[in-house]
Amino acid sequence: MKRPGAGRLSALLVVPAVLSLALAACSPPGAGTAAQGGDGGDGPFEVTLLANADPPDFDPHTPGADEKANVVMNVFDTLTVLSPDLQETLPSLATEWAAIDDTTWEFTLRDDVDFSNGEHFDAEAVKFSVERIMDPDAEVARIGYSFPTLESAEVIDETTVRIHTNVPDPIFPERAYALDIVPPEYTSSVSESEFAMNPIGTGAYTLADFVPGQQIVLEANPNYWGEKPEVDRLIIKPVPEASTRTAELETGGADIIKNAPVGQIPELEAADGVHVEALAGRRIAYIGMNLLPGGEEALQDKRVRQALNYAVDVQLILDTVMEGYGDRTATVFRPDFTGFDPDLKPYPHDPEKAKELLAEAGYGDGLSLSIQFSEEIFASAGEVINALAAQLAEVGVDATIEVLDHPSYRSVVIDGQEANEVAPLFAWQWGALEPSADSLINGTLETGGVSAYYSNPELDDLTQQARQEMDITKREDLYKQIQALLKEEAPFIFLYQIPDVYGISDRVQFSPRLDQYVIAKDLKRAE
Repeated sequence: MKRPGAGRLSALLVVPAVLSLALAACSPPGAGTAAQGGDGGDGPFEVTLLANADPPDFDPHTPGADEKANVVMNVFDTLTVLSPDLQETLPSLATEWAAIDDTTWEFTLRDDVDFSNGEHFDAEAVKFSVERIMDPDAEVARIGYSFPTLESAEVIDETTVRIHTNVPDPIFPERAYALDIVPPEYTSSVSESEFAMNPIGTGAYTLADFVPGQQIVLEANPNYWGEKPEVDRLIIKPVPEASTRTAELETGGADIIKNAPVGQIPELEAADGVHVEALAGRRIAYIGMNLLPGGEEALQDKRVRQALNYAVDVQLILDTVMEGYGDRTATVFRPDFTGFDPDLKPYPHDPEKAKELLAEAGYGDGLSLSIQFSEEIFASAGEVINALAAQLAEVGVDATIEVLDHPSYRSVVIDGQEANEVAPLFAWQWGALEPSADSLINGTLETGGVSAYYSNPELDDLTQQARQEMDITKREDLYKQIQALLKEEAPFIFLYQIPDVYGISDRVQFSPRLDQYVIAKDLKRAE
């Protein structure tokens, strides 16, 4: 992540000397944060987290908003987990795993786990969960984009399950971090909507209370199979206004706030009993283009798409709107992805080149496009889009801005291809969990992806090859080819890796993770 002071406007930026710029890769859970005060340590330990909004539901198998993840990751367990930097695959409900053949992974399961309703966890629960994710008749969209190779699950015995893939999948154990396990008996006995609002898992916490617009209360699961967590209750409150979240933290009404605007970092750093952690996040921001039949005709011309990328000065936006935070990306690849190509550079800001390409494409007299977004799609979205639109105007592209409320906007973009209600340009972001671009490409670019408005047989073919390539060197080469293709075809206006900024009470030990989850069992009292 760029540090404040980078870029052309660095002299205008204020850099708090004590700001902690900790990469999650260097920060194991429970270590590294400032710790002052404490609450005595005798009574129940409650931690209050402020989020942007309520989650739409708590079903771990439906597409997840950020707001849902902090409930799901505390209530449910997965077969494997990833380390805070997402680079290491660790045991969870599965104690070990091995490839049986090119398309079969065998997982050995814990035998001492019950769901919070008393139902026993076993291989049948894994099989049920796999089949639920893959159910083609499901009433709502599932997270199938996270498992593009998943074929079936086979119960060998109570503690052994085999996952069959339709092609070789070298990273399936990493993908299993998103495979939340649900209880078969309970899940089958209730409706989809009832399960979504009354989740049951094997996790360290249970959902104790949910009052929409006010709070979500998670309580420690007394029958949890793992180590007893130190936090007794995690209270999650929706507070849309960033300034209100900051005020709540400063006055002791909250312990952790997420997505703190970078402009409020100096204020947080100056407050008593509060510290800040900022890190390069897992989410990549971009401006999508509706390139499906029926979309804006001009965008079908690659020269126009490239022109939009030349027209936008992303670094200037980062330096000004984002105050130096956020990393420019050449495409949608993060540096930690397999096969990331550091030699592939972002489009330079070149308005004259943009005008030249627009003229070649027949739009020398100008072009009108609309751009959709929601304020919550990423931090400072409104300011970013306004700055971007102003830069497009400088090359003759009149961008009309349309703001939607976040639930409506998600509904338009997610699986909205058939309705085709998305604007020619739309702000979006994606945060792959595993250190691979596969789910990102599958979800946003591969033909038929959940938020894909693009179809390119060459990209689809390369993605399929990379997905099943067992040789790491060959896989890396395929991903480099994909990056070069993406830059050349420019299906997005490529933006940046979104910075994660947390404000944290000194009474809590918390080290942010690259996946952005606040996992309550990892939180500790400050000493």
